Amino acid sequence: MKKVITSIAIAMSFAATAQVTGTATQIVEVTIPEYAMIELETGTLSFNSGQGVPSAAGDAFALSGTTASDFLYMSTMIPTSGTVGTITVTLSGLRAGLALTMAPTLAAGATGDIGTVHNDFSGGQTALTNGNAKTVIESIGTAYTGRTANTSGYKLDYVLAIADQTLLTEDKTTGNTTLVYTVAN
Repeated sequence: MKKVITSIAIAMSFAATAQVTGTATQIVEVTIPEYAMIELETGTLSFNSGQGVPSAAGDAFALSGTTASDFLYMSTMIPTSGTVGTITVTLSGLRAGLALTMAPTLAAGATGDIGTVHNDFSGGQTALTNGNAKTVIESIGTAYTGRTANTSGYKLDYVLAIADQTLLTEDKTTGNTTLVYTVAN
């Protein structure tokens, strides 16, 4: 019996000293790229002035269908330096005698630091002039607007008006006037 107890005690002591402890470390690498993307919902603004022909001699030409809207979608990831982004718009090719104004507002569905409407546009409709880039949105951080049609992003409301009727001439071409939006961090 003494032999059995001694064998059990020796076996137990070997089992206790045979355990090994330690730790292992694994590095987890995560890469998140910087990006800034924008897209317009429709990409085309249509102002149909065909109905503006005077009904009687002596009357002035009048624009009809002078308002249009579009939505600007955006996704941004700011760099580690913390630089914030802006969105600018540049108009080109607007015919002499016409004036185009725009008012941006933030629609529903945005997440993150979506920025603010620049002071130039804070009063509502603001004139856009050929070749003159204007900051529309500023202080953009990491954010996204969503992509739900007619409800997400920045809503862009435009008004086309006659600035000087004496400068207008007949024009049946389309696509000569462009608005270029640019996002930058």
